[in-house]
Amino acid sequence: MAEPNRPESWQMDPPQGKPLYSFDTHETEKLYIKRFLLLNRTRLLLLVLDLVIILTWFAHVLNLGRYALLFSLFVVLVSCFLMCSRAKTAYKRQQRIQTGLTHYTFYEDCFTVQKSFGLFIFRYEDLYQIRIRKSSLCLIGALPYNFALLPGEYPAELADFLRERAPKSRVRILKDTLHTILLGIFAVTVLFCFLLLLMVLCDFEANPPVDPPLPAESYTEEAPAYTAAPTPTEPPAETTTPEESTATFGKDYIGSGYEAIYNTYIKDASNTLTYGMGAKGEGYYIVNETADAVDLLQYDRDSQNGSCGLYVYQRCKKDAYGAWSWEGSEILNIYAYHYWDGVTAASGKTGWGDASALEYRELTGE
Repeated sequence: MAEPNRPESWQMDPPQGKPLYSFDTHETEKLYIKRFLLLNRTRLLLLVLDLVIILTWFAHVLNLGRYALLFSLFVVLVSCFLMCSRAKTAYKRQQRIQTGLTHYTFYEDCFTVQKSFGLFIFRYEDLYQIRIRKSSLCLIGALPYNFALLPGEYPAELADFLRERAPKSRVRILKDTLHTILLGIFAVTVLFCFLLLLMVLCDFEANPPVDPPLPAESYTEEAPAYTAAPTPTEPPAETTTPEESTATFGKDYIGSGYEAIYNTYIKDASNTLTYGMGAKGEGYYIVNETADAVDLLQYDRDSQNGSCGLYVYQRCKKDAYGAWSWEGSEILNIYAYHYWDGVTAASGKTGWGDASALEYRELTGE
């Protein structure tokens, strides 16, 4: 009684006729791995392609940038290493039941594969595919009955002989290819779901859920009137009149520049003199204030030749609540104060890129 799991070709009578080609192949661990990779080359290429696509996308999502390709290459190399490890394990398992010698005999309508534990007979028409490459032959039958012949193991005339007897129907080839593609899609889908779950868990740990705010209680009393809060750029400061200006400015060289420029260009039109300090600690003077805007005088920097201090005279508009900020300020003029002799000069500039007056250029060197 025949075993139910064995292929139908096992039930054939011994082949009749004269053998056309006969040779032996040796099986070592290195050769076994080569045969394994050769038989599964198409599946490996599809799997590697799927892995590269999905892992490159995943690395892009994680903002790995230029390391995305290296990350994908690393995973592909790990996959190939695991494939080789699997082949080594299969070889060691096979060593327990057979020796390292396999005998092939090819007849007109079939071929035989004789190992130490038995004889296998296969008809050419029962094979799914005969892959004839430049330096190798692959006889693809029902798993696990696949055989690969490496360069130098078979006569060159065998390739032409098998090419004439390759299966004419492509149904089995398409079926096997479709099975390989579906297997690759399934593996990539599982990997994608795992990576997506990992992303969700990482995001959950980085941003834990927050309890929704409780509903606000309703009040029937009338809301208080809106009061504009002072802006950070307008800290409270004491206001002095123009007549008190000589006691307001500092005694250092920057304060001397404030005093000289104020008395020379601004004092006659000034209606206030208030010292303030910005959010970054920079000082300034409010020299004029109306309901719509404030005019400021502020030390900016030293000139390019290092002999002058540059002071910006600018206007900041107020909003509907009377608050003002530096954003959108308008430059009215830029002045220079010479540290050594106290000489001042107005540039006439209303923008940083404007051309300046000759006296200003000669004094500042810019």
